[in-house]
Formats: sequence, structure tokens, C-alpha cells
Amino acid sequence: MKALLVLGLFGPLGRPEIFILLLFAALFYAGFAYLNGKIARWKGYPFWAGALSAFVHIFGTILFVILPFKKDAVKQANTKQCPYCGEEILEVARKCKHCSEWLDNK
Repeated sequence: MKALLVLGLFGPLGRPEIFILLLFAALFYAGFAYLNGKIARWKGYPFWAGALSAFVHIFGTILFVILPFKKDAVKQANTKQCPYCGEEILEVARKCKHCSEWLDNK
């Protein structure tokens, strides 16, 4: 308990619920990695390969949940709106890909 106080996890500035959540996540990962390792060994692969695959799956899931997907980041800077249907099209487009109307390039 003194080590936790030294780390500040249970101190006056620490948040014990985050520590408990991280501890639960670490235990869950350890169990998941062990289970994947046992399944890998049962299928004839090395134990470490299954444990590593568990890490990749969990890490990918965490990244998918934590990292926000920004639709604006995918938009291209050189786009405009179609005057007929209002959809985003390339600025150099001569024909709208959504409504098939020909555009006047002035």
C-alpha cells in the first residue's frame, strides 16, 4: 500500500477508480492472452504466438475506441458543392458523380 501512495495512485491527488480499472484491464488481458496461448498450443502453434495475437487484438480494439474518427480529415481541400444536388465533388469536376449533371466551369 505504501508503494501505491508513493506512486500517487491512492494519494490525495490520485484517482483510485482509474487504478482499479487499469488493474482489471491488465488482469483481463493476462487471462485473454493465456487463453489464446493455450488455444494456439492446442492447434500446434507456439504459446507466445497466441499471446501475441491477443495483444494485437486488444491493442487494435483500444485504438479503434480511443482514437476519434474525423470525417473532415478525410475531405479533400480542393472540393466544392454541386450546384444541382449539393453533394461534395472535386473542384475540377466537369460532371457531378452523384446527380450526373454537367457543370459549367466558369
